[in-house]
Amino acid sequence: MIKTILAVDNADIVLGDFFSYCANMIKQIFSGKFEVSEFTSNKISNDISINIHLEQIKSAFIFIALTHGSVSELTCFDFLPYISVGKNTCFFRNSLSFCFSCGAGKLLGKEIVDLGGKCFVGHNNTIYASKYTWKKLFSKPIICFWVNFVLGKTVFACINAKRVEYTRLIDEIYETDVFHAIYLLENRDSLIVYRIER
Repeated sequence: MIKTILAVDNADIVLGDFFSYCANMIKQIFSGKFEVSEFTSNKISNDISINIHLEQIKSAFIFIALTHGSVSELTCFDFLPYISVGKNTCFFRNSLSFCFSCGAGKLLGKEIVDLGGKCFVGHNNTIYASKYTWKKLFSKPIICFWVNFVLGKTVFACINAKRVEYTRLIDEIYETDVFHAIYLLENRDSLIVYRIER
């Protein structure tokens, strides 16, 4: 089975519930198909644990981050980075990295691929999510990507399906909830993919 590292900032006061919800949905989709190692807030607040685990992986793997981020790093609830440019991106050789994290697609994703990562899927700007009643709405495009991936579709087909799902949701709610529709639109338009050139 393909190894999967799932980094989830479940302790974040604002979005911990949303991140946990998405993680649980992904684990259900992956059940029996991929070997998932989950790193929650207490394990990623100190980067040593995840660094040791990543360094030991010698085969292709999937890395999924459901945490805060910035242009050059992924951060935990305490805003200390656990993955950052120039520090531990070298551990992502042969990985498919998927980050639902603000801005990580600008520099971090590019460096991951430049250093041998097979592909990076993320966002190059601020992204939005919501807890409580709206968490299902904002999680649907994320879930759509992974459902398509498990069905054997290419990353680009999965990204296209994710964009279509964003558009479907925007069209469905914009007349009654323009604010959430705008947030979904900004998430869709900030999607970015880097892949290794051979």
